[in-house]
Amino acid sequence: MHGVSQGYGRVAYRHTVHVTAILALTVSLAACQTDGGPPALTLEEAKKVTATFEELSFTPPPRTIKDITAILDKEKRADPAAAAKALAEANKEPPAGAPKDELASFYWQRGKAAGKIGDVRKQLTDLKEAVRLSKGTSGDTRGRFLFDLGTAEVMAGSWADSTRNLEEAFKNIPPEKRGREITWGSNIARLSASAGDLEKADQYFAEAESLFNQAQGWRGWGQWGDLWTRQIRRAEGRILMFKGRYAEAEPVLRAANSAAERALSNQTHEADAFILELTHIDLSRLLRRQGRLVEAEIEARKALTSSLRRVGRYSQDTAYMLRRLAETIGAQGRNQEAGQLSRAAIDIYRQTGTSEDSFMMATVRNQLAGSLVNQGLWDEALAEFDAVKKGMAGDPKTFEQFFAHDLGWALALVSAGRGGEAKSIAEAALRRNERLVGKDHYDTASSLGVLAMALAGMDKRKEAFSAFSQAIPILLSGSRQSDDETSTQAARERRLGLILETYVGLLADVRGTALEREAGIDAIAEAFRIAGMARGQSVQRALGASAARAAAKDPALADLVRREQDTQKQLGASYGLLAAMLAAPTDQQNPKAAKSLRARIDKLRGARVALAKEIEKGFPAYAKLMNPKPATIEQARAVLRPGEALIATYVVEERTYVWAIPHRGGVSFATADMGREELADTVDWLRAALAPNATTLGDIPDFDLGVAHALYKKLLEPVKAGWKDAESLLVVAHGALGYLPLSLLPTKAAKLAPEEGALFANHRDVPWLVRTHAVTMLPSVASLKTLRGLPPGPAGRKAFAGFGDPYFSRAQAAEAARPKKVE
Repeated sequence: MHGVSQGYGRVAYRHTVHVTAILALTVSLAACQTDGGPPALTLEEAKKVTATFEELSFTPPPRTIKDITAILDKEKRADPAAAAKALAEANKEPPAGAPKDELASFYWQRGKAAGKIGDVRKQLTDLKEAVRLSKGTSGDTRGRFLFDLGTAEVMAGSWADSTRNLEEAFKNIPPEKRGREITWGSNIARLSASAGDLEKADQYFAEAESLFNQAQGWRGWGQWGDLWTRQIRRAEGRILMFKGRYAEAEPVLRAANSAAERALSNQTHEADAFILELTHIDLSRLLRRQGRLVEAEIEARKALTSSLRRVGRYSQDTAYMLRRLAETIGAQGRNQEAGQLSRAAIDIYRQTGTSEDSFMMATVRNQLAGSLVNQGLWDEALAEFDAVKKGMAGDPKTFEQFFAHDLGWALALVSAGRGGEAKSIAEAALRRNERLVGKDHYDTASSLGVLAMALAGMDKRKEAFSAFSQAIPILLSGSRQSDDETSTQAARERRLGLILETYVGLLADVRGTALEREAGIDAIAEAFRIAGMARGQSVQRALGASAARAAAKDPALADLVRREQDTQKQLGASYGLLAAMLAAPTDQQNPKAAKSLRARIDKLRGARVALAKEIEKGFPAYAKLMNPKPATIEQARAVLRPGEALIATYVVEERTYVWAIPHRGGVSFATADMGREELADTVDWLRAALAPNATTLGDIPDFDLGVAHALYKKLLEPVKAGWKDAESLLVVAHGALGYLPLSLLPTKAAKLAPEEGALFANHRDVPWLVRTHAVTMLPSVASLKTLRGLPPGPAGRKAFAGFGDPYFSRAQAAEAARPKKVE
């Protein structure tokens, strides 16, 4: 059956787009034929509608990266001579006795060569020397030196220096090269937006756009129009993206992409191809921020395959495109493949002369470490994090700015039992987030939660409990503030899961202790509530999507939800900009821009609160669905009927927690020393007899009664007091337990008698749990309340039992009807 399901899934995926289109067309035609339907469209109106849908159509990418790795594998090694030449270019000795202008040009060229091998520090040093030597001069040459230096400084997070040099470069543009004002002005606007200075970005963009509009009447428009268009639209799209106005940014960035394609077809310069690749990356980032991950992957793939065609595998450009594709693949939860792409980028850097202590190498290693953290490969992740720290030992300032506060590193250290080191990193992250986004922000609570994990690992229970108590309410508040591109939604959810796991474990450990009494809580009841939230993360995503679809049916609610979501996107983008700005060294920050961003954030927060209150007031059911409160033991007990008991499980890395809640009486709780991996193996072993790959009934293996009873003794027997008097058990199973009918667990040790008579007749006397209790499996505790709230079915309905051996097509039925050959 499993194979059939997978096959159907593949067929359904191929045909979904066509079926959806047919359904949409059918509904539209039916609506047009209805008296109360929309008015008929003119041909021109119909063309506009179809054009809108054409923009959204796309061919899904392959669901693996085998096509990418196949291309990469064609070039196993870089050309040693080319790598040596690139390294030599970056390490040339300056000409002795050369005049000042010649030396300036030399350092400029050498700085660009250093940039090609990823040596950002050397690149900056040489470009600064070129600018210093050109001081006192003006014109095109000095302007280029300043512009390249300003662009390179962005990579180092030197926002203030970058802006200052870019603006000075702009002043050095010769009067006869007004077209460069469009290009450079657009770039300054784009980079100012990246730095968080939205006012300056708007100012330079307005000036560049005004000149761009004039340029459409210039004699050189035919030659340069597409180049200027791609620059102005790319800047506009990036500014809108950093403001969180994603819906407005998308058509603008697509227009930049189209202009870049036209420019490339007309100019065929390598620089034009590179800028087209960057527009694909811009669009990929925008789509990723909207959660449109498959479309984002398509754009990142276009950028990478273009770079591979243009310069081959062993190029800094290709390494950059690989990193961006790895981000998108990782955002989909495909962490192993993301790691493969990061390793390929590391290989490129090494073979093209990038040193181990370079910023670029540290960045891609950190990215690889993140994908390993998301796979739970803690030792491998630590090896990469340690390599980053070692490589950046000579540049502690950059290490502190970009890497020292990585929560993934702290998680890996906690899992390795290095709680003290994890504590230092989590504390650094906590201080940073408190300074950047405030104490009540989700990111701050996340760093506090990881700190609590480190404290728990150091057996500092009281301090850990205090930290958890502050962090958990914010983490479970349904906040969607985080908009940090350094971690994906999947990574944040995994981090939250680990925080909640550790907190539940701490609660289980402190029950009955002085710490529980001092805190004034019921540890078991609190653990039950938290476990319910931890189990329901993926379910809540589905509920949120369903709620959003339902909201569309009510115009008033749909308008409020859209406004609240748009406000949240802008708020998240603004927080991201502020964090990036304030993470820079103090001398590189822009206090005026930071103040403006904070004012923008305060305004957006106020608007979001007002909208949320209005939604909660006017549409309480929707608000409750989008921001559910975790069920408590008493709330669960309230929906139980006489003769029922609820059994809930929660499986973590090394333990399984079990609660048994009767309709009346005390709650039973137990901890089983059976973690996620062992439990999954046990369930797989038992399911071999339930879903066998057998051709005849005789090939089905015996159900392993010994293993099944051992599972019963570990999970259900310790909490028997909570369910033994019930007649019906309602089971909320977590993890692998959801794939095993607990009714098949024997309540006593049993062995199968020799097979006699009918097949499986020797199973009749096994003391299955189902012999004493009816067992119903539930997806969550909350689902029980939902089911109990449904209206009863018609009183006259009849029971139904169906049996079948279905045909899924006429061809199958005809094939079955044909006489079979007798062998």
